[in-house]
Amino acid sequence: MKVKEVRETSSAELTNQIAKARVKLFKFRFHATNEEMQRAGDIRKTRREIARMKTILREREMAEAKAAAAPRATGRKPAKGRGNGGK
Repeated sequence: MKVKEVRETSSAELTNQIAKARVKLFKFRFHATNEEMQRAGDIRKTRREIARMKTILREREMAEAKAAAAPRATGRKPAKGRGNGGK
């Protein structure tokens, strides 16, 4: 799945896809230990897919946190006379 496709999906759908990819990764690892695996690169691709989806979810969380924190800014000036040693 391309990054563009991942960004277009909803957060709930991404969470579901991550769960499916984890199950898929488990099955790949299981088959790899029993030497039934045909393509060893599938494990790597699946791991990277999971990381890509988790990164996008985290970016969304950070953007939401930043948006929620922005309205709390106050218009106060910093206190005078602090940090200059009283000179």
